[in-house]
Amino acid sequence: MKKSSVPIIIVISILLVASFLIASTPEARKVPFPADIASCDMLLFTTQSCPYCKKARKYLNKPEVTINWCEIDTQQTKEGYSLFRQIGGQGVPVALIGDKRIDGYSQSSYEKAIKQYQANM
Repeated sequence: MKKSSVPIIIVISILLVASFLIASTPEARKVPFPADIASCDMLLFTTQSCPYCKKARKYLNKPEVTINWCEIDTQQTKEGYSLFRQIGGQGVPVALIGDKRIDGYSQSSYEKAIKQYQANM
C-alpha cells in the first residue's frame, strides 16, 4: 500500500460505516450523501451557503478537471457533520486528496494536489 493512500483509506472506511447508518435511517435517506465513496479519489467537505465551496465546486466541475470527487455537505446529515469533525474540520471547504488536506479553496493548491495524486496512482 502506498503511503499516500493511508489517510484517504481511513476516511473511506469511516464513510462506508456512515453510509450503512444512513441506509438504515429513513430520515437520512432523503438527503444526498456519497453512497459509493470507495470510488472517490477526492473528498470535499462543504456547505451550500459557503462562497468558497461554490468556487471549489465550479472548479471541480470543469471538463478539464479529471478527478473523481465526492462532496459531503456537513449541514445536510449528522453523519456528514460527524465525519467532518472526525477529520478535525472547523471551516469549509476541506479537501482530502490522497495524503493531502487543503483547508479553504485555492485553485492552484487544488491543481497541484490533484496533479501529484494522479502522478502517484
